[in-house]
Amino acid sequence: MNKIFLILILTFLVSCSKKENDLEYEKKVMNEIVVEIVDTLYDNVSNRQLPPPPPPSILNGNGNKVWTKSDSLREVKRIADYHKQISFLRNELIKKDTTRLLIAVYDTVYSNEENGEKILINHFSDIEYDTMKATDLTNYKIDLSKIKNNSMFIFNYRSHFPSINEIWTKKYNFPFIGVVSLSRIDFDKSTKYGFLTVSYNIDRMNGNTFRIFIKKDQDKWQIDKMTML
Repeated sequence: MNKIFLILILTFLVSCSKKENDLEYEKKVMNEIVVEIVDTLYDNVSNRQLPPPPPPSILNGNGNKVWTKSDSLREVKRIADYHKQISFLRNELIKKDTTRLLIAVYDTVYSNEENGEKILINHFSDIEYDTMKATDLTNYKIDLSKIKNNSMFIFNYRSHFPSINEIWTKKYNFPFIGVVSLSRIDFDKSTKYGFLTVSYNIDRMNGNTFRIFIKKDQDKWQIDKMTML
C-alpha cells in the first residue's frame, strides 16, 4: 500500500513539474512575440502615411484587356515591387518615429478558444497537437516587465487605468493607442507552431478580435498569419 501511495505521489509531482515547465515556456514565448503582435495591430489602424496601392495597368495602347503571358509576368512584378516598396517605407517610418506609445494590457491571460487542436492543424500542415493546453486551462497574470525588444510601446496593466468609459477620455503623458487582451497559446507537439486569440480596442466602440498564428523560425518566434474574427 505504501509503495502504491509513493508511486501516486511521484506521478503527481512529475505532472505538476511538467505543467510548470510548460507554462514557463509559454510565458517566455508570449514575452518574445507580444511586441510584434501589438506593433502589427497598431500598424493596421495607425496614421502612418504609406503610398496607396498601384492602379490597374493599361496593358496596351488600345486599352485591350486580354492578358498575354508577358503582360501577366509584368503585372506580377509590378505588384511585387510595390509590396517591397511598402515594406521598406514602413520600416523607415518606424525608425524615424521615436514617439513612445502607451497601451493597456489586461492583467490576466485567459484560456484560448475551444477546438484549438482543429484550428491549429487546419492552419499548419504536418504537425502534431500537444494536449498540454487541453489539460491546463489556468489563467495567469502576464509579467509586463519581462517583455523584450520594446523601444516603441509603454505597456501598463489594464487595472491601472480608469473605468471603461474614462479610459478613453483621460489625458496621458504619452499617446494612448488602445487596450489589448491576450489568450493563452496553443502549441503543437514540437512547440514550434502555435496560435493565440487577441482582442484590440482603439476606442470605446471600435475594436476587433484576431486569431494570430505564430511559428518558430531559426530560434525566433514570428507571426505567420493574422485573421480577423
